[in-house]
Amino acid sequence: MEIAKTATRNALFLSIADILSKIINFFYVVLVARYLDIDNYGVLMFAIAFVELCSIGLDLGLSTILTREIAKDKLKMNVYFNNIIFIKIILSFITLLFVSLILFFAGYSKVINFIIIILFVATIINSFASLPSSIFQAFNKMQYLSICKILASIIIFLGALVLIKFNASVFQFSFIYLISKLSSFFFKNSKTLFSSSNLGLLV
Repeated sequence: MEIAKTATRNALFLSIADILSKIINFFYVVLVARYLDIDNYGVLMFAIAFVELCSIGLDLGLSTILTREIAKDKLKMNVYFNNIIFIKIILSFITLLFVSLILFFAGYSKVINFIIIILFVATIINSFASLPSSIFQAFNKMQYLSICKILASIIIFLGALVLIKFNASVFQFSFIYLISKLSSFFFKNSKTLFSSSNLGLLV
């Protein structure tokens, strides 16, 4: 019975977060698309798509493995967590080198290159933020993931409003994603430390 209640509660948290974040993201897209001209909006969307494609090499299923292994043996959480962090650092350097080589030979403009670099740094941060997410999933703490998802969407939307007010360029819009991922990273890590210490799992 307790398992059913936990599953229902988690599903409810995630569903609400998904709906709210999609609504916020919809208004963000409409807002930015109306503010930026066709060329600049195209540049931003191209950079996002490019980074999303390259980010495949940042995780390779490690977050899923972490969730599974912690769920099996929670007392070994620190061992699994530290090992996967080490692997992710290596993958980040390799992927960053790969992206840098593409940008060097592709001949994109400096603006596009800078936007891609900023977005990719944000994606690396998000990749490491997925590790606390795995811990939340292993401990069935989906409310933290839900809060984080909504928070990220709100930050991006409010950031867009501020930038539009100050007539920002498309380059400056890339920093919204960086700030959003940083906020998510610090929030998840703070909640991970708090939850883990309560359970006596940190050494």
